[in-house]
Amino acid sequence: MALAAVGAQPRFDTVGDAATIPQSVVSALAQDREGRLWIGTGAGLVRYDGYSFRSQTLGGAGSALRGLGFVRNLLVARDGRLWVGTESDGLAVLDPRSEKLQVFRSDPADAAALAPGTIRGLAEDRDGKLWIGTIGHGLDRFDPATGRFEHFRKTDPALGLLDDRIQTLLVDSQGTLWVGNWSGLQRRRAGESRFEPVAPSLKGQIVTSLIETSDGHIWAGSQQGGLSRLARGSGEELPLDAPANGHGAVHSFVELEGGLVWVGRASGIERRSAGGQLLAQIRHERLNRSGLASNEVRALLRDRAGWVWVGSYGGGLQRHNPLDTGIWVRGPEGDSGAVFEEPNARSLLQLDNGEVWVGTGERGLAVMDAGLRLIGQLRPGERGFAGRRVAGLAQTRDGRVWVGSDAGLYEMDRERRVLRQLQAGSGRVRRLLAGSEGSLWIGTQDGLFRWYQQQLVRLEIKAGCL
Repeated sequence: MALAAVGAQPRFDTVGDAATIPQSVVSALAQDREGRLWIGTGAGLVRYDGYSFRSQTLGGAGSALRGLGFVRNLLVARDGRLWVGTESDGLAVLDPRSEKLQVFRSDPADAAALAPGTIRGLAEDRDGKLWIGTIGHGLDRFDPATGRFEHFRKTDPALGLLDDRIQTLLVDSQGTLWVGNWSGLQRRRAGESRFEPVAPSLKGQIVTSLIETSDGHIWAGSQQGGLSRLARGSGEELPLDAPANGHGAVHSFVELEGGLVWVGRASGIERRSAGGQLLAQIRHERLNRSGLASNEVRALLRDRAGWVWVGSYGGGLQRHNPLDTGIWVRGPEGDSGAVFEEPNARSLLQLDNGEVWVGTGERGLAVMDAGLRLIGQLRPGERGFAGRRVAGLAQTRDGRVWVGSDAGLYEMDRERRVLRQLQAGSGRVRRLLAGSEGSLWIGTQDGLFRWYQQQLVRLEIKAGCL
């Protein structure tokens, strides 16, 4: 668990493909009461029941969601219905049980109809009314009982709304409505009518994502990369990242057990503590098949079983089980030609100073710290070292490190300086073992050798002696 907290990259399983999830684009995720997963894509809405995928149409099951196009956000209401905000075709609501779909579109002739524009924010308040945030046409509030939409615009000075370009919405556990727009972050406390600005560090930024965590704090992230954490009641701010840090736009959040927060960005995923400390970054690695499929992480969801679902642009849908921490794989690292670009580990040794040396199959020696973070390497041809395949590693009592390779046996210090090179027979070194009395046992293709008191001795093994 300590290693996992420091440097382990989570394992992700890809679910579905470009045929089941159009163009491998996932823009939104939600789970309904029956546990089914709903996936917003660039070409409609897809349902996943744990076994198969099925696209939704206006009439039910089918090949595409006609008339809805790009799904921007999803919200499961308290009554179990699924609300769908779209890019250009209005607002839809789906009853997952009957699969009946109703669509609301703007109508210039009807003042009580849905406002035009892309829907980027959805939130349900305590009264069961739906708040809808649009790009360019402010906020709408929909009353399911009357079927009417009420409009809130920047042009009404009594409201205090700073911008009609709404990007994200959240109603917290106290009933406060939080509004992320193109001018920053605002909130409207329960029982009040006016919107007030909060989070000075996000002023002038496009606030794109919000979450309320279990400790009562509000996290907000912006398109410019800003990240802030606010106290739910007072709104007191603790800025976490400024845009200048270059971490990428914030698109999504999810909270895991223990208050751990994953931040989905345009540059991958950040793992942060409940207090906001950056613990690790998860990035797409081209050679890591069980890693993050794309850095453009657009949607994060923790399902009722505790699994984390990740939706991205170009990477489709993936899932991760955070409870499975017993075994994990140290993936590749480094640019082209680096020792650990293709991590074929042939031998392992932890030194007395805590470093972990890894002998590879073709590229020499990789050196990691106790958290398995790469801190050094020794490639063939560097610093007097010619070995490619490193099949044996050992550290003797005097602190010297012995490296057995296809080019012979090397004695090194802890700084990876070659002190001497020996040749044990005419074959490759296969295994090394440090003896308790200071000796070194050397298993090769050409027999067994022992190095002790500056002497290399071949050991003759007779039949029946082993």
